[in-house]
Amino acid sequence: MEENKLPVLKVTNIDWEQDSSIKRNLPSQMAIKWNSNDYTYNQVLNFLQQQYDHNINSLEIEKSGTWQNSGSG
Repeated sequence: MEENKLPVLKVTNIDWEQDSSIKRNLPSQMAIKWNSNDYTYNQVLNFLQQQYDHNINSLEIEKSGTWQNSGSG
């Protein structure tokens, strides 16, 4: 049985919303193992905003490879 090949997304130029009352060390780039072959800009944006509990003004996304999901679902 063939493993599911899913995208690794390279997210760069992350422009986090600035809040002068809170200083956080937020990444400007990262790689994400996405769990679906389908993704949109807004899905990735919303995912990162939820993960970091911080708003993002803009970012860039490109597929940089694949990973194999060996889970049974």
